[in-house]
Amino acid sequence: AHGRTIQTLRESEKRFRSVVETATDAIILIDHREEIISWNRSAEAIFGYSESEILRRPFSLLFPTAYTQNQEQAGGSVHLIASGLLHPGNRAAELNGRKRDGSEFPIEISLSSWETAEGVFYSGIVRDISERKSLEDQLTHQALHDPLTKLANRALFLDRVEHALDRAVRKRAPLAVMFLDLDNFKSVNDSLGHAAGDQLLVSVTERLQACLRSTDTPARLGGDEFAVLIEDIENTEDAAFVAERIRDVLSTPFSVSGTEIFASTSIGIATTATALETPDELLRNADVAMYMSKSNGKDRFTVFKSEMRDSLVKRVQLEADMRYGINHKEFEVYYQPIVELNSVRVIGMEALVRWNHPKFGLIPPLDFIPLAEETGLIVPLGRWIIEQACSQASAWQKQFGYGEKLSVTVNIGSRQFQEESLVETVESALVDSGLPPNSLILEITESTMLINTESTIKRLNDLKGLGIRLAIDDFGTGYSSLSYLQRFPVDILKIDKSFIDKISHGKEGAAVTRAIITMSDTLCLKT
Repeated sequence: AHGRTIQTLRESEKRFRSVVETATDAIILIDHREEIISWNRSAEAIFGYSESEILRRPFSLLFPTAYTQNQEQAGGSVHLIASGLLHPGNRAAELNGRKRDGSEFPIEISLSSWETAEGVFYSGIVRDISERKSLEDQLTHQALHDPLTKLANRALFLDRVEHALDRAVRKRAPLAVMFLDLDNFKSVNDSLGHAAGDQLLVSVTERLQACLRSTDTPARLGGDEFAVLIEDIENTEDAAFVAERIRDVLSTPFSVSGTEIFASTSIGIATTATALETPDELLRNADVAMYMSKSNGKDRFTVFKSEMRDSLVKRVQLEADMRYGINHKEFEVYYQPIVELNSVRVIGMEALVRWNHPKFGLIPPLDFIPLAEETGLIVPLGRWIIEQACSQASAWQKQFGYGEKLSVTVNIGSRQFQEESLVETVESALVDSGLPPNSLILEITESTMLINTESTIKRLNDLKGLGIRLAIDDFGTGYSSLSYLQRFPVDILKIDKSFIDKISHGKEGAAVTRAIITMSDTLCLKT
């Protein structure tokens, strides 16, 4: 019987040893002195020590010195379990382990203990969780960063602002939050496709990062919206300087899919005024200031002021009123005569839209056209203006016997020009009104034409194919080159008013205007 018991125990030990040696986790036995007395193959693979190298060595050897240095400095022996770092019987703990070569890696360890005559012994099961931790880090990074630009996303940005506000209070140093929105980004997506739009966003990100300090935090909030956190500034002028630098680096044309694109940005700046602002409030204030930049002509920065909130509320109401007004015929077209100086004859008229608001009366274009451009309402409004202008010009030609000699000029907004339906809209208006195509002149600003030159040239050629005439408005304010002018199928250059106003200011004042007229004559363009 005694022999069978010994045999049974040996077989049991053999089975146990087999399980231990084939386990994928490291299984380590530790004696009462916290020295290693058993070491399986997985432990060797995980930590890099052979069994002969590690037996009777302290268990603390498998952990970074950071866990043990306090005891070592005190001159005592290192006992990680006795010190309370590891708790037998509790759920698995996540710590850093240390390999034979000194490198550290994340592990999951669980301990169990049992009493012997010599003292408490322990068994530890250790798992290398490097892959799991790496995946967790990747998922965390993805959750907090924009996948396209790799910048911080809104959640991470607001978290950074919150910590920055705490530091600002302690250091009594203000900080600034900027809200950036690319101008005319939709036209890039519409004309070149979303892949080109993504490429532009990545290029913008690279330039943005290049002009910021390592302590600044840029973020992409979504779409074409970015934010920047700037810490340790002395005053608002410091933030304004950074904003101007951002505008400057973005003013250089981008090359996207072989096409040259100009991408300006509207910026809003909010700084800490009371040190009581929340991250959301700062970002919201910067957003409000950015909308003011958009409303005042784009490609500029604006510093937030509390009264701007009231302006934003009015803007939202104005947008709602405009939608209603377009549907209920509150807009009117006025016609400004165009006179030939030599004969003093009226040879055409320019269609100018006015909004006859039921509460505020006639509202001039500068007060609602920028908002119409921004919201996209310029598309239905612009379509109606083209239809009205063609119809009225045709009626006057017949009524007063002008024939095709009387033209009508219609301004086309940037957003409207990018619409695929523009050519169809113009063609339909000509057919319905009976206006001879040569009597219609469409005015497009120089800056609009330069948004995407290749797409612009195609759109202009499509319009010219209808038989209409084309004019470049505000010429001299953009970046046109002679090569572009030669490629644009335009008929007329309208010199920007800022140059015309200087004609009477001596020879220097008229020099630019004279040069543009001479160039136009060379290119067979009217001015």
